[in-house]
Amino acid sequence: MALDEIAAPALERMATLGRARPGSRRPRICFAKAEISHRSSRALQWIGRHIFLPILLILAAVPRRAAALPRAQLRWIVAAGGIARLKAAPHPPGLLRQAFDNERTWLIAGAHMPGFLKLWRCRRVRGFRSYAVMSRRLGSLANVWGVLYDPESWPFTPMAERLNVPHYASLAARLAHARGMRLLVTPATDLVHSISPYQRRRNFGDAAREFIRLKIAAQTAPAADVYEIQSQGAEPDARLFVWYVRQAAAQVRRANPRALVLAGLSTNPHGLRVTAKEIFKEFQATRNLVQGYWLNVPGGGPGCPTCGRAQPQVAIEFLKMLRGQGW
Repeated sequence: MALDEIAAPALERMATLGRARPGSRRPRICFAKAEISHRSSRALQWIGRHIFLPILLILAAVPRRAAALPRAQLRWIVAAGGIARLKAAPHPPGLLRQAFDNERTWLIAGAHMPGFLKLWRCRRVRGFRSYAVMSRRLGSLANVWGVLYDPESWPFTPMAERLNVPHYASLAARLAHARGMRLLVTPATDLVHSISPYQRRRNFGDAAREFIRLKIAAQTAPAADVYEIQSQGAEPDARLFVWYVRQAAAQVRRANPRALVLAGLSTNPHGLRVTAKEIFKEFQATRNLVQGYWLNVPGGGPGCPTCGRAQPQVAIEFLKMLRGQGW
């Protein structure tokens, strides 16, 4: 609304205070026991323009505090196995359904999933670790909202795909969209070990910086309806976590403004011990950078041989913190 439009009603009201109606006697208006004549309307107009209008201009120039993002915008990726681990751990009644029983949650589930999840409103997605497997099985899927393409430096993703993730992500998008499905793309940070294997890297931070330098997120994002940054390996270092999420999210949005961007959280990334409080602080520090999170509750196995024993209680405490803050 223009500033003149803001001030106009007040000025018009002041201008008419001393104005008489046609055929009527000129009214006598009393302010603080003093009578104001018709001529004083000009004085009121002057006061309005030179005193009240500048005040309105000043107030309009004061920047408003940005509103907090509403809870309804928070999105999740969770695996059915992770939800089952959380359900088996002690937790307050209704905690899990409040967080995940909605259409803002993408549930990674196979052909067989826990029966209680069939009653939830999550959007079901099928995960694939290679495009080759996806292309063979996608035609047989039913009642699936989307597919998740998760290329990593592991035996499940062929080397050809690891070396050219953008190309295979584009093929996956074409395949999914042709069947009316969405594509979630989650390229792992460790892809840099396959793409540039001879570059020395001592830790996750080195791999994250190389991932950003190679612009893997920027090159892969155009194919994605949803892009997830696998940032969970940086959880022990909060500054690195925030930096990595910020840089990768910026690359994704420049390359594909329509894509939803999520970050990764884990209860035990690569077997490292983290606390719910640490995860919550990193959630708070990146909440304005992404539209949601993949909450991983992994256990040791072929997909994560270094994860060790699952730590569902960490996720439960984290979810309790979120609920305490209104999420």
